[in-house]
Amino acid sequence: MSFYFIIKGTFDLAIAFATRPENDLWWLGLIAGIVEIIIGFWAAGDFGHKVILLVVWVGVAAMIRGVSEIILAFTLKHMRGAV
Repeated sequence: MSFYFIIKGTFDLAIAFATRPENDLWWLGLIAGIVEIIIGFWAAGDFGHKVILLVVWVGVAAMIRGVSEIILAFTLKHMRGAV
C-alpha cells in the first residue's frame, strides 16, 4: 500500500510539472502528488492504522476531485461567456 502511494504520488508530481504550461489546474495535481507521498510514508511507518489510512485517502481524493470539478465548472462557464 505504501509503495503504491509513493509511486503514484511521484507520477502525479511529474505529470503536474510536465503539463504546467497548458494546464491551469496543474497545482491540483501537485498537491495530490505531495499528499500521496506523505500518506505513503505514513503507511510505511505505521502498520497498525490501515483503516484510518484508507479513510483519509478516500476523503482526500474526494475533496481533490470535488475542488477540481468546481474549478472546471467555473472555467467552462467563463469560456462559454467569451464565445
